Amino acid sequence: MRALKFLPLIAALLVLPACFVSETQLLPEGEGVMLAQEPLQFCDEVDSCVASAVVGDGYLLEPDHEGDEPSFLRFVELVRKDEIVVYLGEAELTNDEGGKIWFHLVARAMSPSEDGITKVLVVQPDCNEATAEQKEAFGITQIDSYTCNIGSREDLSAYLIEAHSEDFYDPDWWL
Repeated sequence: MRALKFLPLIAALLVLPACFVSETQLLPEGEGVMLAQEPLQFCDEVDSCVASAVVGDGYLLEPDHEGDEPSFLRFVELVRKDEIVVYLGEAELTNDEGGKIWFHLVARAMSPSEDGITKVLVVQPDCNEATAEQKEAFGITQIDSYTCNIGSREDLSAYLIEAHSEDFYDPDWWL
């Protein structure tokens, strides 16, 4: 399985199976990179997108439902091949107890659209795809059937590159 759907945006991350999460922030403030100039939309497929606004070194996404909190995304470059850059992303959310939790994803800009809006495809890799050897090597700990904890940015980056380096450059993997 390539990955799980991203939208209806970050709120869905709370219920999707096999998410990579961390209890500490892996992409600290000040280290984020801008993926493109505004306007920018995050998409889980070509026509399922949500607008964002630049805030500091990340992106703020407004919730789809009244009463939900906005989500904040920050990105760093994960890997580059020719003109294609794949980013490691982190979404900061508030859990049911009011504490913070961070979900991790990968992103890749699409070819420019006719309307001038840059669309970024976002995929949430499935941590259940990691082999027992990969889980041990990269410190991936199964929390429950829905989530895996990852302890460091270096381990997450290394795992994603090992497990998905070919996928990242396959346009079909992103859809």
